[in-house]
Amino acid sequence: MFLESSAVLLSTAALSAFLLKTVFSRDVGTLLGALSKDRFRHTKSTLWWYKHAVTMYSRLFRLAATPREIRRQYLEYIVEVLMPNFGPSPPEFWSMKNDTAYRPTLRTPIEVIWVLGDTTRPMSVRFGTEILDPATGLPRNPEETMAITKRIFSGPLMKKFDSTWGDICYDTLVFHDWQNLDHGPHTIQYFIGGEFCPDGIKAKQYFYPAIRAKETHTPTFDVVSNCMARLGLYEQWFPVVQFFQTNPQYHGCPEFLGVDGVTPERNRIKCYIRIHRDFSSLDHIVYIATLGGLLQDPAVQPTIDAFCRLWRLLYPKHHDNENVESLRPGAKGMLIYFEMGLDRVEPIPKIYIPVYRFAGSDEHVAEAVQQYYRETNQGGKQEQDYAKHFKRLFPNVDTTTASPWAQSYIGIATKKGTTQMTMYYALDAYGVAR
Repeated sequence: MFLESSAVLLSTAALSAFLLKTVFSRDVGTLLGALSKDRFRHTKSTLWWYKHAVTMYSRLFRLAATPREIRRQYLEYIVEVLMPNFGPSPPEFWSMKNDTAYRPTLRTPIEVIWVLGDTTRPMSVRFGTEILDPATGLPRNPEETMAITKRIFSGPLMKKFDSTWGDICYDTLVFHDWQNLDHGPHTIQYFIGGEFCPDGIKAKQYFYPAIRAKETHTPTFDVVSNCMARLGLYEQWFPVVQFFQTNPQYHGCPEFLGVDGVTPERNRIKCYIRIHRDFSSLDHIVYIATLGGLLQDPAVQPTIDAFCRLWRLLYPKHHDNENVESLRPGAKGMLIYFEMGLDRVEPIPKIYIPVYRFAGSDEHVAEAVQQYYRETNQGGKQEQDYAKHFKRLFPNVDTTTASPWAQSYIGIATKKGTTQMTMYYALDAYGVAR
């Protein structure tokens, strides 16, 4: 048990240095055992998140062959810059009497992301995180969140941050009168992400339009259309709106939108649309992702081909026109994003499979990913031996349990003719804590 006392008080920087030294020695157990005998104040959350998140990133950076010094800087960034915004540790969170039923997305405020490599680019490591109040564990209001975001993205490890598109999204997608929300102010409207590149961290911003749509009595598609018009992308966006308006049976609805922190001419906006779970067959997903065959960009068909191959490895007993049943009652359906940019003529789709709702086990998912890379002769050792590396990432997870515990989503698309598969991991921090 950690004892609160003024006898010993570590600063964030000192604690960070102490923790990071242990990351490189790989002696996490020894560190946690030693600290539990000491008397630190305000370190419960830091140590808990360190154990459950930072060690995971240390393993991923090693897999990505990140140079030692860069790895140290990025781990330091996670501890000193990101971790203070994770909120209290889950054991502390559950002990609080909060005035809301809010729970962090996917059972953790930080989502660990591994982009598997291909012949055109090496594997990379990313993060997605909510910005939570350290005292309450609840989402901060939009004004505080944006102020914290700009501080986070202004650090020396960040690539040059351009907020032009992020500011437009904030203005058009977020509900700003948050004090007067009918269902309480603690509802997530925004989160951030980043990619750990060799030359710095690339910033990403994500926005949920549902609250603004509800509070302003405006259809969600209309809220998003206003944003697209401000960005100069309405003509690209309109076929997406038209498809879902003429096919209401899919119950397609924009769930969130994402932009990078780069200049408008280099930027992309991605609109993630959730499909009703009753349309979870391969045939349905392909039809929706291509807007009924409307999308003809040369980049579209390779993405569809890659998705179909992976799908058949994940669900070998299902016919193409057969729905995959959800393993979780009331679960949401598939997720498809449509990516648009100022230099594009039409949207490009990417398909996200929520494997933690629609697959048999972590082991089965890992073996399907591994088989995909072996059959297509893509990737390197990490990709072609993915199942082995996945087990090393989650040594304490029973990978045979249905449904998947650690792997939450697989995103698949093609870039320059080769597969880009993105693995999303949920630490299930809040589930473990209970």
